[in-house]
Amino acid sequence: MISHIDQRITERVTEQQKIDAKRAHDKSELEQLKQDIANANKQKQFISKALENKVHLDCEVTLTLPLADYPFLSVHYIVAVSILIPLSMDPIYRKNHLQMSGIK
Repeated sequence: MISHIDQRITERVTEQQKIDAKRAHDKSELEQLKQDIANANKQKQFISKALENKVHLDCEVTLTLPLADYPFLSVHYIVAVSILIPLSMDPIYRKNHLQMSGIK
């Protein structure tokens, strides 16, 4: 009788240890996923900023091109670029643009 009780206690302790180990593993995985998400968000912000800077520089370069050398650039494109440069410098535009692109 006592050995049967000891056996059941041992089984329960073993089950609890397995549950605790799984919980610790799941918690570790969750923390790793949180870290991965945070890193991905940082990378997303970095890429967005780099892209924004590239667009800004592209706009500046386009406006400095002598149009006679680049007849394929349409007047509409040049006008659009001339509007984008001041907008890209405006903090309110930048904030709204980032919100629309899903970046926080």
